[in-house]
Amino acid sequence: MKILLLTIAIFFASGASAQNKHNGHEYVDLGLSVKWATCNVGADSPEKYGDYYAWGETDTKSSYSYANCSTFGRSVEDITGTNYDVAHVKWGGNWRMPTESEFRELINECDWEWNGYGYTVTGPNGNSIFLSAAGSRYDDELGSDGSIGYYWSSTRFMENINNAEGLYFSSKYKFMEWSILYGGHSIRPVIGEIREKVHVDVAVDELTMVTNDKKIDTLDLFFTEDASEFDDFEFDMFEIEEEILENDEIFTILEYPATFKGGGLGEFHKWAMEHVKYPQIAQEMGITGNVILEFVIDEMGLLGRIKVLQSPDPLLTEAAISVLQKSPKWKPGKHRGKAVKMKFVLPISFKMQN
Repeated sequence: MKILLLTIAIFFASGASAQNKHNGHEYVDLGLSVKWATCNVGADSPEKYGDYYAWGETDTKSSYSYANCSTFGRSVEDITGTNYDVAHVKWGGNWRMPTESEFRELINECDWEWNGYGYTVTGPNGNSIFLSAAGSRYDDELGSDGSIGYYWSSTRFMENINNAEGLYFSSKYKFMEWSILYGGHSIRPVIGEIREKVHVDVAVDELTMVTNDKKIDTLDLFFTEDASEFDDFEFDMFEIEEEILENDEIFTILEYPATFKGGGLGEFHKWAMEHVKYPQIAQEMGITGNVILEFVIDEMGLLGRIKVLQSPDPLLTEAAISVLQKSPKWKPGKHRGKAVKMKFVLPISFKMQN
């Protein structure tokens, strides 16, 4: 009897306007700026989890890591309605991923009621949708399903090329937060305006221009001694001095490596673990795991160029980056008698104490 009542409650809460369809998929008008789908991409009912996608990718995978993420380290910005937008690619029409501002509108303008494994979200006009706590996928594991929801927006986190904005919630919290791109998160499409955009992806040997779903052209990049054929174009010609490239060389192995308080990376790891702060909200949500960071010690002994290689959650990522940013000065490494840059990789572990 309880199972039957729960199913009926979900049907009425999430399907208040279930008769409305666009391009074969149901939606609900919550009285907001966009109309929201009743299901996640890959799901056939509101309470089902559906599929998981890395940000900017349109195919599911058996494992989610930075090594197999096509958008990791690439200059792709707002993907709304483009061929990087999985909602638009899979469902067509005017379906697309929500933007950060549209998720914030959903948080601020609606009533949220937790039912044990997700939220019934009721709009200003009384209509509702259901968002399941589908968890997320990292590597080959699904984690936090049934207790935490992770939903991608189409908005890139502009302060770090390898992060994007998303909706996060548990029974106690709901907020927008950035996350590492390669994590497998849920997608809840919306119906909204799709503007004509041109995205430019720069590779080593080609320039690809894409507008929405159609590739327009691919141009080979080349050098020429005669620039007269480009008289109709305006550009600056300049030379990169060899010395600049040499000064920016980063070493991983040195005869005299960079040191921290008289020791090596082990000494710095000890310092970092003593000073890192385990976020209270992450502890309450049961979030654990290892954050793996790459960083560079420059010629002055300053730590910088922090890059996230792996992280189970943005809350832990932020805590790990924060402690590295507070690092005291190192003694820089030396090559041929000169101070040089040196790269390190450091794991920081977050574990709950019994």
